[in-house]
Amino acid sequence: SALREGTHLEAPPPRQRTLGRAMHHRPIALTSALVSALLLTPLVGAGCLRAFDPLPGDASTDPGGDGGQGAGGTVTIPSSSDDLARGDDGGGSGANGRDTFNTRIKPLMQQRCAQCHSMVGGFGPPFIKPDAYDSLLAWPGMLARDPTHSLLITKGPHNGAVYFSDAEKLVVLDWLTIESAALSPSMTTSVATPPITPVMGANAIPLDALGKDFLGATIAFTALPLNAAFKITNLVIHATGPSGLHIVHPVFIGIHNGVKTPDPVDSFDGYDITVANAASAPLGPGLILLTNLGAGDQLSLAFGSIAAWSDALPMGGCKAPGAFTQFAKPALTMANCAGTCHAGQDARATNAVDMTHLGDGSLVGQAIACGQLLGRVKPSAPSQSQLFNTVDPSLMANHPFKFPDAPSFTAFSSEVTQWIAQEK
Repeated sequence: SALREGTHLEAPPPRQRTLGRAMHHRPIALTSALVSALLLTPLVGAGCLRAFDPLPGDASTDPGGDGGQGAGGTVTIPSSSDDLARGDDGGGSGANGRDTFNTRIKPLMQQRCAQCHSMVGGFGPPFIKPDAYDSLLAWPGMLARDPTHSLLITKGPHNGAVYFSDAEKLVVLDWLTIESAALSPSMTTSVATPPITPVMGANAIPLDALGKDFLGATIAFTALPLNAAFKITNLVIHATGPSGLHIVHPVFIGIHNGVKTPDPVDSFDGYDITVANAASAPLGPGLILLTNLGAGDQLSLAFGSIAAWSDALPMGGCKAPGAFTQFAKPALTMANCAGTCHAGQDARATNAVDMTHLGDGSLVGQAIACGQLLGRVKPSAPSQSQLFNTVDPSLMANHPFKFPDAPSFTAFSSEVTQWIAQEK
């Protein structure tokens, strides 16, 4: 089940850049006029960072001090009003995000941002650490499908610091545009692990760099070269850090000479899994074929979201389970989401969106069912909920079911929205 957010914003055509590798062919268009207009528009304050503390370069350094945010929250997927690279992304320019960052962006950030954001326990969240590039990519909200929605841009002037000039913002946007082209087409924003160079045989991607909640957790796999691709088998999530893991939409990113290309078939689009602490679980079917990875290439793992999880909170923290039962349950039942796929009939669909408790009419059962879907809705902007974007007949989500027409979809979304609004 593909669940994603985003609506179209038509950008004027004059200034086109194609980014990424040749596997995607739709250019990303950003005009100087559009960028300038966006930069002069009052920008939304950041305020959306979860409690998420990427580790410093020295593992012996105390990883605490997250700028006043507690540990163990969720990396959220903010809404994007402009899905600039939906479908076939532009390709062929050979743009190298790391080199561009190191030569053009890092000096700016050292001058403008490092005083507050380069150390644990500093004045602001410590998202600039060695390696600064990897640290930024691991911080939620920095990479966005629409580059103007990155926290580097939306945060704006704050705390009296000297912010980027208009000319510097354009330089930062150029780099963010390179990075946005490396996101999977169905991914609005992501966090990503530092790259590894896979070897033939057993491999492991450590999740340590994603924060102190993930120390010791890994995703292991076996790699076997297969012509111009890699066969990845025995994919296993090891939640061997301080807590369990809740992972949504992992994407393997191949990196060739610094240029990133996501898994072209987006093997885990819509995937959602929870693994208890000290437990292990297969990632999907445990087998994928990566045609975006060749001999000598590096590999990174991006996530739509990744969060610490505890089985002490099985109900998911719904504020309004009664409203869920009154409004959402009948609408979902009429759409037959659980009866057809998501209540165990289809293992892949159930793993992606679990509705196994939807039919349980008890108070506890409905609280659990509400919690199972809470991560698929956006109370601050219900119409942008992933639950709706998946089945909207006007969108191109890769999902086997869509409502047959706009009126039936509107009726469904109107009912479910009455519950979502109460979760704000």
